Amino acid sequence: MQEINRSSQAELKPETLDNKVSGSLEENLANTNLEHLNFKVKRRKEQQKAHENIETRERENLDIELLKSLDSLDPEYVTFENVSEFLSKKFPNNSKAFELSKQFLTKQTSLGLNVKENKLGNYLNENLKIESILTIEDQIKNFTETIRAEKSSVQVLHILIEKYGAIDSISTLVDQWKNFLKLHQFAEDKSPAEKKVIQRIISNADFTAENSFDMALAEISDNTEISSDTKLEITKKFGGENVHTVSEMDSMLKNVESHKKDIEIAISSKTKEVQKIEGEIANLEKQIEALDSDDPKRKELEDKLADKSRILEQIKTDINFLNEEKPQEVSFPLRSDFSAKLNSDGSRSIRIDSQGFEIKLPDNRIFQGRKNMLAINLAFSYRALHSVGMESLFSPKLASGEVPDKRQRMFSGKILSTLGYPTDTILSDGHINQLKDDLSMLKQKGSNSTGMEDATALGIYDISTQEVNMNRLTQCLSFIKQNRGKGIGFEELKSKQ
Repeated sequence: MQEINRSSQAELKPETLDNKVSGSLEENLANTNLEHLNFKVKRRKEQQKAHENIETRERENLDIELLKSLDSLDPEYVTFENVSEFLSKKFPNNSKAFELSKQFLTKQTSLGLNVKENKLGNYLNENLKIESILTIEDQIKNFTETIRAEKSSVQVLHILIEKYGAIDSISTLVDQWKNFLKLHQFAEDKSPAEKKVIQRIISNADFTAENSFDMALAEISDNTEISSDTKLEITKKFGGENVHTVSEMDSMLKNVESHKKDIEIAISSKTKEVQKIEGEIANLEKQIEALDSDDPKRKELEDKLADKSRILEQIKTDINFLNEEKPQEVSFPLRSDFSAKLNSDGSRSIRIDSQGFEIKLPDNRIFQGRKNMLAINLAFSYRALHSVGMESLFSPKLASGEVPDKRQRMFSGKILSTLGYPTDTILSDGHINQLKDDLSMLKQKGSNSTGMEDATALGIYDISTQEVNMNRLTQCLSFIKQNRGKGIGFEELKSKQ
């Protein structure tokens, strides 16, 4: 039995081996098939996912296009074509809103987006609100910064004048911009070197600062590349009514002084030439006298003498011309009937030309600008009071050639400020003429009374104490200011006591 079993097992061995091999092959084949199947499944999933992504993007694009189509059909949709109509209804006569709208629409359309009325309206309200918080000076500064990088200085000035020129509160800035343009045009006729320097100074100027033109003139005055003749031309062109500050006045006086010194140097040099040539002529005359009349050398020396004599006459003519051109004093017309003057000791004065009366200014030191400005404008109020015989209201009495003290300066400043005139700038000719008309109201017309008698009658001056009643004077001046052009006069003022 055991043998039979062993025999059976023996007979079974080859078959069992074949089964094992066959099983191994089948297993490998199954594994290979499984891997291939997994790859196919994975590949199919990836293709399906890619297909889904494409479909998703297509649906999103269709949605966007649909939204755009719906927006374009919406009557509240704003475009470049109808933005003016929108602004005329929501923001009429608002140039800033128009500028902001163009910027906003440009940005939105570049992103492929459309703009609803409410969206643009909210944007404008927010930005205009921010703009309204800024002072006009800050608005100008911001605007200038945005255009200066792309525009030339001349273009910037033209744009600023066009945009802000009608605003009364910044008239000083506007006047400066106009003066910069005049200076630029002036430089066009100068030598290439001077033109370059002047236009460089203009380009570097801060057009938003109230003293920018003042600083430019000072820089020109100190520049060694610009001739004294050109500086004097600038003084004449921008002197007088164009001078608004103490620094501008000082720059003008410095230019006149520089020109005067250059002429004096030229006269001195030519005078030395005259002396030298006169010596040479005297020597030639002696040589000629020592020669016989038929000496051949005599003709040569006589020709030299004639040449020297002609040169001498020309130099003397030049000296006479220079003496005529040389300013007799360092001064220039500041306003009609008023001159700014640099004295020999370095001090400065404002001269009332018709009276020969001079108001000397305080020392030109740092922090003295306010004192100087009050002293300059005091000259205008002094002349106006003098014309009605009331200059004695200044206490103590003003003397020609002296520096007015604090009390006198403040008295003049009070008159000007009460009448509404600026005290931080040199008064214009228009202001000066109006000031004279204003103060003439204090004088009784057609009367033989003196000015001080009229001041007493109005209650402005107390003869017994020889003092001014400032409250009463302020009341009279305020009444004059409020009733300009209404035909009021002395009697109306007197009735207000």
